[in-house]
Amino acid sequence: MKSETSSLTPQSTVDIYISGTTRAANGNSVAAYWKNGVETKLTDSAVNSEGHDIAVNGSNVYIVGDIQNNLSVYNAAYWKNGTLTRLPNNGDVNISGASQIKLQGNDVHIAGNVGNNAGDIEAAYWKNDALTILPSKFSGSVGNALAINGNDIYIVGCTKFDNNITNQLWVASYWKNGGSPTILLDNPVPIESDIYAVGLNGADLYTAGYVIQGPGHYKATYWKNGVATSLTDGPSGQVVTAIAFQGSDVYMSGSTIYNGHNVATFWKNGLATILTDGSSNSNASDIIVDGPDIYIAGVTNTNDAYGTLTYWKNGIPTYLSKGVAYNVDMVVVHNQ
Repeated sequence: MKSETSSLTPQSTVDIYISGTTRAANGNSVAAYWKNGVETKLTDSAVNSEGHDIAVNGSNVYIVGDIQNNLSVYNAAYWKNGTLTRLPNNGDVNISGASQIKLQGNDVHIAGNVGNNAGDIEAAYWKNDALTILPSKFSGSVGNALAINGNDIYIVGCTKFDNNITNQLWVASYWKNGGSPTILLDNPVPIESDIYAVGLNGADLYTAGYVIQGPGHYKATYWKNGVATSLTDGPSGQVVTAIAFQGSDVYMSGSTIYNGHNVATFWKNGLATILTDGSSNSNASDIIVDGPDIYIAGVTNTNDAYGTLTYWKNGIPTYLSKGVAYNVDMVVVHNQ
């Protein structure tokens, strides 16, 4: 989730950056980004790599994701202006991944996950490449996104939770300043949930993702200060992926079911707008509100996990590269 809000002037133009993952001819995945539709691959296809999020500061472009090491294990990493940095983890034999990046002054904050020697995944956070593993309730947690509010750092995702009914479930959670996770549970019946997005609007903390209340029974859901609101109620594919704000208005991107397909969707104050005709699968994974304009990034016409990289400006699609994986993110930068 990113939220950039500013006013356009008549002389203003914008650069549109999108991060993602392409598929090479040999079948491997390749981390990449697009500036105004022009693709830049960050690695060759000798090993697999993935691009998950993007941040831009002046002339510096950061992409976070992961890349295989010499043991073919995925490691959390980022690229700054195309130069690779592998982030520390729990050793070369343990998997890790970076999911989101935020810049604050000269500091680089990254959320993600690391594996441990017991085979569990643990939510993690890197500040200027220094690793902090976040505490879990039980054996396992996932860090998907982060938000910064002054000196406070929020990491969101899910953690295992024992509800004394069905043993351990993955449930929506967040961490503030590295403390114990706050669990977001509607009630004690068997429910699984996850958070993909987080943002602060004034004093209000918004988190968003999905809730599963049975096999194939998904609800795209957001929590305002811990109180849940369901946006949908239906089969798999109902999820919120990003949040943005403009004044008191709350915007979210994600996917819902339409014409029997998962389709790219956005919500303004809870009211859904479908972005495609529903003739094929699609998703919307990031949203930015910029003055009067709404930008949404996603993937359309998906075949397995890959499709056509797409962004919408005020509902009008622009189609970029084919063969791009789900989970793309966007930055809009103004030029005068």
